[in-house]
Amino acid sequence: MSQRVVYGFLAIVVVFTLVVLDVMVAEFLPVGGKLGNLLQRGSIIPIVAAVVALLGAIELNRLFGLTGRRVRGAFAHCMVVVLVLSPWLAAAGWLGERAVQLEGLLWQSVWLLMALVGSAAVVVAQGDPTGTVRNVGSMWIMVLYLGFLNSFAVQLRCSHEIRGSDGAWLLLSSILVIKAADIGAYFVGSAVGRRKLMPAVSPSKTVEGMVGGLLGSAAAAMGIAWVGASCHMPVVLDTGFEVAAPGFEARLLGGVAVIAGPFGRLAAGSDGLTLLPPLIFGLSVSAAGQIGDLFESCFKREAGVKDSGNVIPRFGGILDLIDSPALAIPVAWFLLTVVWNVG
Repeated sequence: MSQRVVYGFLAIVVVFTLVVLDVMVAEFLPVGGKLGNLLQRGSIIPIVAAVVALLGAIELNRLFGLTGRRVRGAFAHCMVVVLVLSPWLAAAGWLGERAVQLEGLLWQSVWLLMALVGSAAVVVAQGDPTGTVRNVGSMWIMVLYLGFLNSFAVQLRCSHEIRGSDGAWLLLSSILVIKAADIGAYFVGSAVGRRKLMPAVSPSKTVEGMVGGLLGSAAAAMGIAWVGASCHMPVVLDTGFEVAAPGFEARLLGGVAVIAGPFGRLAAGSDGLTLLPPLIFGLSVSAAGQIGDLFESCFKREAGVKDSGNVIPRFGGILDLIDSPALAIPVAWFLLTVVWNVG
């Protein structure tokens, strides 16, 4: 248990560090031209997301191989990387400068069309129709699961409709809320878990743990949103005058406002603070994340393995780390940008 807590804390530190580095490059590196546009839309996050998705695809290909599927990994891996990077390149104007071409979703649709045509060509070129449905289906699961779904993390960070580096902080807040479900599920399940949730899929998960995950994400979302919204409110002393917090307090408050402020717009209602949108956000991404966790477990159970890999002791492989964000981040993107337009 202590080892899992330590690894979980280190994972959060790594994610936070990557986001901060990404923002620093975007805001302080004096580069002009198209390269400057690209760096302003992100750098660390898109590249790391593409590498992680590629490593996950390699792991998934290995799992498919254990079940007898024959997936053309090179083609699928290439499409995964292209899908993940396309929102970054599109937002920077590298794929066209018209308004429609700056939108990552256009190019994600284009690459999916190319993946469909390409997968058909690959199967035909094999000259052997045996297992076509299973093999093509596996290839498409890989492209959609690790390419398309993970591209929404880059879409949230890099979208040209989100001002400045707000997308990086929105992505960080979303990841923290998603991972709060893992923390809540683990501790509640370990403490009071009795009823098995789906023993054939994941023997250790319990109904109580699932509820703990929902509550953990809801609490995290409301907490981050409340802090972010509160930091943008003026400090009022007993005299009634609005003042700025002095010295270190001002710098600390400013840092928190920068990080949590974009997510805090969820709680900024017309009549003051409201925690209903953050509550809905937390419950939604937690539910999606827990489904993603179980979905990845289905791959492992069919392949007859406990972990997708051995990248991190006690945690497993890359797929074991991104199983919940893979399904939860697209939900976060939809709620933040389409439903509430916090950018």
